[in-house]
Amino acid sequence: MTICGWVRSSPVASAAASRSSSRGRCHPLPLRSEQVAELTRKEVEELALLARLHLEPDELDRIGSELGTILAYFGTIAAVDTTDVPPMTHAVPVDLALRADDPAPSLPVAEALRGAPKRDGDLIVVPAIIPGSES
Repeated sequence: MTICGWVRSSPVASAAASRSSSRGRCHPLPLRSEQVAELTRKEVEELALLARLHLEPDELDRIGSELGTILAYFGTIAAVDTTDVPPMTHAVPVDLALRADDPAPSLPVAEALRGAPKRDGDLIVVPAIIPGSES
């Protein structure tokens, strides 16, 4: 059985892999229905709003089901015991060219606010971009 381009060890899968490579193609394993995470319709609507997507009612149900399947895969990944695995950000060592994080004087508040079109004390006021988030 092939998962994301890698062949699982089985005689049948190994023979099939030698005939044609599926490397680079991803074939998800089927999930049992009890493995699928449930999202409420309201949660899917909120996610669509945040992603700025307009979804029809039938799309909400389909996307909710697909997102539930994706969340179930994350649950499978989270269940892997990583106790003895060192934390890492890359598969190979990478030297990051970062400057030292030394304390330094910051921009004075008055100067930072000088170009702001609308202020509330020491805060810059910006228009709400997500409907219903106005306070």
